[in-house]
Amino acid sequence: MSVNNKLEDGETRPFDEAENEQPLFPNNNSVNSSFNKAKSRWITVEPVIFLAFIGNGTFSTIRSEYLQSRIAKDVYNYTYPTNSSCVIANTSDPDYITEQDIQADAANWSLYLSICGFLPLIFTAILIGKWSDYAGRKKALVLPLIGMLIQSTVYLIVIAVHLPMPVLFAGEFAYGLTGGSPLLVSISLAYIADITTMVQRTFRVVVVETSIVIPIGFAQLAIGYLIQASGFVPPFYLLLASQLTAIAYMGIPGLLYESIQSKHEGGRLSSRMVKLFHGITDLFAYNVDNRRWRLLLINAIFFPIIFVIYGYTSIITLYAIGQPFCWSSVLVGIYMAISLVLFSFSKYTLRLLC
Repeated sequence: MSVNNKLEDGETRPFDEAENEQPLFPNNNSVNSSFNKAKSRWITVEPVIFLAFIGNGTFSTIRSEYLQSRIAKDVYNYTYPTNSSCVIANTSDPDYITEQDIQADAANWSLYLSICGFLPLIFTAILIGKWSDYAGRKKALVLPLIGMLIQSTVYLIVIAVHLPMPVLFAGEFAYGLTGGSPLLVSISLAYIADITTMVQRTFRVVVVETSIVIPIGFAQLAIGYLIQASGFVPPFYLLLASQLTAIAYMGIPGLLYESIQSKHEGGRLSSRMVKLFHGITDLFAYNVDNRRWRLLLINAIFFPIIFVIYGYTSIITLYAIGQPFCWSSVLVGIYMAISLVLFSFSKYTLRLLC
């Protein structure tokens, strides 16, 4: 059976879903194409996910702590008490009132920055995801990594040189414009879907999810100690190193193979863009068995959940640093790591029970 089957709209699919009994590791003598090489690998996109989420999984925590520290020093000339000197909050205490004002300002900045990155992400994640069906998964996979790299670089420069805080919006916009972590995960799962059969797919998806959880947990612990010992600049060096390593992994020949055949179409750019947008509208126009409403419902649930998750991390971080907790960066990192472990454990438990 042909590896690439023609669909009605001219696109190709990399394998037949009916081939459920095809082994994960075919005979090496038959591995003659990029797709077959990708299909024969135990490890494909997992290192990319692992490295990317070392940085992206801790970014919201670092950003919240930095915003609060920056506003406290620059605007209010205030130094937060350590955990040992923290007392039960007195709502009439001037320090308590100042901390509430700092938290409010930091929360507003965090909200504005999140919106700046989130709004373009809603559209670009869908657009680039559809584009990957034509251009290939690897090209689409590298775009969110570049956006994360630009975002971390902007934050590093602002922190190191003490530039005005509005410059941070440039990094957030670059992150959203390239799809961000939602696109990275969706393209990775699409890659796994390309190279696996229905029987193999569940296990491989669980491996990808584990590649997200483990680096975030360890990174949250490490980042807390790093911030407390060296400030906010070294953590962004770690983020840049992990993102550059992920991009290098994709660029080194023989490590990550393309899972679908790229389609080099002729014609003007405007014509290709029109066809791409038509492909996106076709996703919703095709309405067999109420498919359209299911797809709209999934998107209506997915994107708000992503926004709430990022907002939750920022709010918890801001609240924990102030009175009555007065947590250090280390304690915030430990709390985030434990929360992630418990969340992941409950998710996998529910999956097994259901």
